[in-house]
Amino acid sequence: MKARILFVDDSDSDVGLLLRRLRSDGIEPESSRVADLGALREALAGPSWDVALVDYNIPGYSGLDAMREIAEESPDTPMITVSGAIDEETAVATLTAGAVDYVLKDNLTRLAPAVERAIAGGEARRDLRRRSDESRKSVAALRESEERFAAFGRHLPGYLYMLDENGRYIFANDRVLKEGDIPPESWIGRTPQELWPQEDAEVATEAFRRALAGEVVDIVETWHLAQRVEHLHTLFFPIPRDGRPPLVGGVSIDVSELVAAEEEVRRTTEQLRQSAEHLRQSLEGTVLAMSQIVETRDPYRAGTSAA
Repeated sequence: MKARILFVDDSDSDVGLLLRRLRSDGIEPESSRVADLGALREALAGPSWDVALVDYNIPGYSGLDAMREIAEESPDTPMITVSGAIDEETAVATLTAGAVDYVLKDNLTRLAPAVERAIAGGEARRDLRRRSDESRKSVAALRESEERFAAFGRHLPGYLYMLDENGRYIFANDRVLKEGDIPPESWIGRTPQELWPQEDAEVATEAFRRALAGEVVDIVETWHLAQRVEHLHTLFFPIPRDGRPPLVGGVSIDVSELVAAEEEVRRTTEQLRQSAEHLRQSLEGTVLAMSQIVETRDPYRAGTSAA
C-alpha cells in the first residue's frame, strides 16, 4: 500500500523509526517532515496528504496547534497523534482537535493498522464531501432553473411546468395553479397518472418519456377537464444537468379557439363541397331537361343532343 504521509515531528530519528515500521508492515510511504508552523503551512499548500502523523510534544510548537492548522487548511486529511507518552486527558484533547487515533512511540504495533484505518476513513470523508458538494450544486442548479422558469412563466400566456427525472411535477407557473381544476397544493410532487384522467395521463407520460431521452416533443393535446375540453399545443423538452438525468420542461398554449376555428373551416368547406355537388347535379338535370324539350319541339333533331 502506497501512502503520502506528512510527519509533524522535530526528530529525524523518530521519523526514521516510524518509516521503518510502516515499511515492515507493508506500507510504502512518500513522506515529508515539518517541525514548525511555516513549514507546515507550506506542506499543506501542496498536493494533498493521505494522513498526518503529529507528535504531541514538539519543542517550541504545540501538537494541538498543528492539528488545528491541518483541520483548517486541509480538513479531509486524517490525523494521528504519535507521542512518547500520553495520558487520558491529552488523548481526549487530541481527539477533540480532530485526531482520529493515537499511537505511542514505544508500541508501534498499532501504527500501520491505525494508518490504514485513517486513510480509509479519509477517503470516505472525501467521497462524502464530494457527494455533498454535488448535492448542493444540484439543489442550487434546480433552484436556479426554477427561478428562471418562474421569471419566464410570469410573462408567458400559457402553462409552464417542470418535472423531475421520476416524472413528478416540481414546478408550475401561476396560470397552471390558478386556472387548473386541481388545487395548487396538490400539484407538486405528483405524477400525471395521479392528477389526470387515464387517457390524458398516458399522452403526458409518453411525451415525458421521450423528452427524458433527449427529444423535443411537439404535440397538440386534448385535455378533458371537469368543466370543459381544452386543446393545448405543448412542447416537452429536456433540461440538461451535469452528471444527472435531465429535468423535463413543458410549455402549453391554449389553442382551443384555433382548433374550433379550424373545425368551423372544415365544416364550412364540407358544406361548400356539398353545395357545389348539389349545384352540379342540378345543372346536369337542367341541361338534360332542356335537351329533352328541344328534342320534343324539333323531331328532326331528336336523339342528337346527347351526341
